[in-house]
Amino acid sequence: MEKFDEKKCGESKICAVCGDQALGYNFNAVTCESCKAFFRRNALRNKELQCPFKENCHITSVTRRFCQRCRLAKCYSAGMKRELIMSEADKESKRRKVLANKAKFSPTNAPKSLIDVINLTALAIRRLIKMCKKISGFKLLCQEDQVSLLKQGCTQMLLLKSVTQFDPDKNIWKIPHKAEELAQIQLEVLKEARGNIYEAHENFVRTFDWRAAKDPKVMCILTAIALFDPSKQQLIDRPTVIRHQEMYYNLLKRYLDSVHHDSSDLYQHLVIKMVELRHINEDHVKVYLEVNPSQMEPILIEIFDVKPH
Repeated sequence: MEKFDEKKCGESKICAVCGDQALGYNFNAVTCESCKAFFRRNALRNKELQCPFKENCHITSVTRRFCQRCRLAKCYSAGMKRELIMSEADKESKRRKVLANKAKFSPTNAPKSLIDVINLTALAIRRLIKMCKKISGFKLLCQEDQVSLLKQGCTQMLLLKSVTQFDPDKNIWKIPHKAEELAQIQLEVLKEARGNIYEAHENFVRTFDWRAAKDPKVMCILTAIALFDPSKQQLIDRPTVIRHQEMYYNLLKRYLDSVHHDSSDLYQHLVIKMVELRHINEDHVKVYLEVNPSQMEPILIEIFDVKPH
């Protein structure tokens, strides 16, 4: 993995404790998931940690596991605050709230508010991240570009997914929220958002060619095209991202040629829809940014860099 370069990628974050890649703030400091978990485990303990060396260990992503004392000291010097760690009572309170929310997200009692739907996308985003990490071309990118593409491409990929989950007759989405359950969401819930998101999204899904929407291979290729979007800011290796997107556009054309007699028209339709997707994506991202982070799932706060209101 090449070294992180702030000049090339000003929006990327590095852990203030060990220098590893970070997605956002944890306990008042920018940290990686490993140091976040370490601080949560050790900051509230009464046991005094011992340094096996001279209490001046240089903490990096490689050495961080060798000395807990110096690592914890580095956490504090980076600005992490133990008082921000939830107490057991807080955890129990949050657990009850989560259970209450899960009760809402059942097929018989579908999410009806915009914030419910926003939080429901957290599961879809986790699945998208897992899928993206299996793409060979994505795995070869530097970590900074991987993070940038994921953070800026999630909503585009979600919008594509919504095409396959839309029931035009009932005007609803059927979105998985548990292993074997679907939540049925009225498209009209988007009317709660500012602007013309409802009209733009409805037009996007209703005018999407049904042959493409019903073909998992086509939708998978389109998702890869949305992921490898070279228009994303602060990319370190933009030429490689461009090559990957061009490769998937070529793959899409070859596949359509093999299964449709009017493949040229269908290909042009999908190219236009991808341009439309980028336009409506900007308004959807704003919806996440306008939500109070205290009401959002943690992964959404990290992905969209939601700031306290």
